[in-house]
Amino acid sequence: MRTPKDNSCEISIDEAVSRSRRHDRRSAGCRARTHRRLRPRGESYLQEALAKQAALAAAGAAPIRWHFIGPLQRNKCREVARSFDWVHSVDRWVLAERLDRLRPPDAPPLNVCLQVNISGEASKRGAPPEATIALARRIVGLERLRLRGLM
Repeated sequence: MRTPKDNSCEISIDEAVSRSRRHDRRSAGCRARTHRRLRPRGESYLQEALAKQAALAAAGAAPIRWHFIGPLQRNKCREVARSFDWVHSVDRWVLAERLDRLRPPDAPPLNVCLQVNISGEASKRGAPPEATIALARRIVGLERLRLRGLM
């Protein structure tokens, strides 16, 4: 078994978990054990994520690195570009270009991972492997995105 490098991290994902269940988990002592791992937080559903971001900001919570891990569609790009630090599901040039254009100029570059469909299954999302290098080369040229890896 390989030991992960220092730049790896775990992402807390609690999509579709009610606020009361999260509270129960914290009350049971889980928060104390996992506190350091809660800083990066992944969300699949944009509307749920935006509500959580607003609630945590209103509560004065410590800063969180937000990761969008759900399927990305063009109509979600504006809010994702404004509200997240990472996007793990870029699989087309049109999405990368749109995220780059919509990223606020005062925000740091948006970290992105290319989603690759290595199985070739039509039901799975992701760029085909043979298109990945060309897509990566185009994304590297965008000013407001930072290509960080594959998903």
